Amino acid sequence: MNNIVASTGQDGEHITYCRICEALCGLKATVKDGKVVKVEPDKDNISSKGFICTKGPNMVNVMNDPERVLYPMKRTGGPGEFSRVSWEEAMDDICTKLGAIKEEHGGESIAAYVGNPMAFAGNNYGMVISFLNSLGSTQNYTPCAVDISAVCFATETVLGPGFPIPDIPNCDYFLIIGANPLESHASLVHAPTIREDMDAIAERGQVVVVDPRLTKTAKRYHHQPILPNTDIYFLAGLLNTVFDESLTDEQFLAENVVGVEPFRNALKGLPIELCSEQCGIPVEDIQKIARDFAGHKRAAAYSRLGTSRASYGALTNVLIMALNIVTGKFGVKGGSFMGANPYLPESFSNRGAPNSHGMQKTRTGDLPAIGGHLPGTVMADEILSERADRLRAMIVSAGNPVVSFPDGSRLEEALQQLDVMVGIDLYINETNQYADYILPATSFFEREDLPVFSISTMPRPAMHFSPKVIDPMGEAREEQYIFMEIAERLGLPNPVAMTFLPEDMWEQHKKSDMIDMLDLCIRNGMAGDHYGENPEGLSLDKIKQHPHGIEVTGIDSYNEWRRHARHEEGKLVLWEDNIAADFKRLTTEGLRLKPASDQLALFGRRSIKNINSWMHNIENLVKGAPPALYINPEDAEQRNIQDGQMVVIKGKNREAQCPAKVTGDVVKGSVCYPHGWGHNGKANWTRANQTEGININDLLSSDIEDVDALTGSPLLDGFPVYVEAVS
Repeated sequence: MNNIVASTGQDGEHITYCRICEALCGLKATVKDGKVVKVEPDKDNISSKGFICTKGPNMVNVMNDPERVLYPMKRTGGPGEFSRVSWEEAMDDICTKLGAIKEEHGGESIAAYVGNPMAFAGNNYGMVISFLNSLGSTQNYTPCAVDISAVCFATETVLGPGFPIPDIPNCDYFLIIGANPLESHASLVHAPTIREDMDAIAERGQVVVVDPRLTKTAKRYHHQPILPNTDIYFLAGLLNTVFDESLTDEQFLAENVVGVEPFRNALKGLPIELCSEQCGIPVEDIQKIARDFAGHKRAAAYSRLGTSRASYGALTNVLIMALNIVTGKFGVKGGSFMGANPYLPESFSNRGAPNSHGMQKTRTGDLPAIGGHLPGTVMADEILSERADRLRAMIVSAGNPVVSFPDGSRLEEALQQLDVMVGIDLYINETNQYADYILPATSFFEREDLPVFSISTMPRPAMHFSPKVIDPMGEAREEQYIFMEIAERLGLPNPVAMTFLPEDMWEQHKKSDMIDMLDLCIRNGMAGDHYGENPEGLSLDKIKQHPHGIEVTGIDSYNEWRRHARHEEGKLVLWEDNIAADFKRLTTEGLRLKPASDQLALFGRRSIKNINSWMHNIENLVKGAPPALYINPEDAEQRNIQDGQMVVIKGKNREAQCPAKVTGDVVKGSVCYPHGWGHNGKANWTRANQTEGININDLLSSDIEDVDALTGSPLLDGFPVYVEAVS
């Protein structure tokens, strides 16, 4: 195996890993004259085994981008007009203003928004919540509402906090709903070798992909087309078939599940004929998939964005969990299970813990916080409110909610009403161009890291550590140290120590950082060395000795769910008030925002070359034809739309124009466009601004009546739009 270079910044090859998505692929970075000049796959990485996608190598271009923010910047004019200042000047002014707002209006007037890249920064993950807690604020906003809130709701409601994952190494029948793992690398599943895993499943069984588009994944395996935003009907049809034909695992249900009968009775309000009509899949095809799934001893159902951003995303994900559970495919080899988390101690038990979802509500719209994350759909309303404790200050770290959320134009207007706004980022983007200060953050090559977010979603659990490949460029600083300094200047305890340790230890650990605390958790965790008591266990030092990763052993992953189950008897829950309320809404009201006869259902798609919007300033990742609106040939013919012709898409509040691509890859009645385009930054965002795509989210709605009542998530997949040819 390759050896790592001992010293940060030393010329030569450094073993590290990518932190752009859950895959955490192993990388080999070449340093020359103190700069990273090339990135290649680490063929010896225990998880990725030499696989990487195009994004990892292009992080060289991100970190060396001449337009990257490398010094603190103060806004000196209109949006995007910044001048360089010292860290001391920036922090003095920021902390003075935050302190005054906290003193006069309370901590709840200060909010933070944390974007996608922070989720994969182990030494920064969770830092913002810790900082807000020390500040006395619960105003934590993230992209969860447009990504994982539905999954979080379903899991904690049925089981407890965490993410069930498919046992793809041992599965024989893999049902994929609204996901495209060959391009997403299996979101919420740490599986960089997902293609090899699915090929093996297809060889010994079957992979079925339910999607309104013939995705890259669907092309490789068995594709079952479906109408956008109707997965809940498809799943109800599957479950009705399973119950009606006695395909359930009665012993597992009797021993481990409560609420089965009211759940089954609620499904009767959705007869399979209605389900077939709504989702566009024939009754016999729904029944066949149900029988095949139940008939395989080792089967797992998995879903992602397509089901999470639907009208009933939360309930849809409850039904996905229910399908795995009632057929006896949960907590067993080859099925779905709760991944192990080596940071948790052996004594961990969630038995009797309350369901945290909905314990906190937004002050505007009364929408629930999911997993401690408030839905970003109300950020503009919270800023523009007339209340005395309205949002007056916001720190935006590694995020661009103006592009990521519906009705971004209104959020742009709101951001300009803040008393103070701080951005922490690599670039000046559409959101932080309104900030008073932008503070330079590190790329993942410039910080040390351990995986946190992805560790419990690994079918093959492994730990990695990456030292800093090079020291931070310019005056960039890690986010965790920025928040720690702000807290110290405001006279608050170290947020990290406050989160992990009892109060009498805060002073002792006032300089401890996230890596220190993660080492503490690992050593005391279920796979830890317990400070010498378990010589075979893990510690940070031991992990460092395995630069290509080390397997996590000694954990019974298939029974791990029993420690997470919050039911007082340790059982799974298929029926409670929120589930009942959503079933009632569905059976009496049907789909919210269902397209009219002259409308089409708009849904998104993913590109393997970029993730969200933050890598769009790199030529290699955006070159080529601009994104096009995919439209079915029959829908195009009805509207006199030709391939390549410009069309206008009319949403609820706005409209935009883009080229059309006439293709049978999308089902009739739908159109498809990727998320994260349409850049209009005012400075240092040159290549991104030159891209010709449109911000499709700006056409959609963040109105309270248009979001999922259980999560606050907006409808992003299946939103009704009008599409017309441009003369």
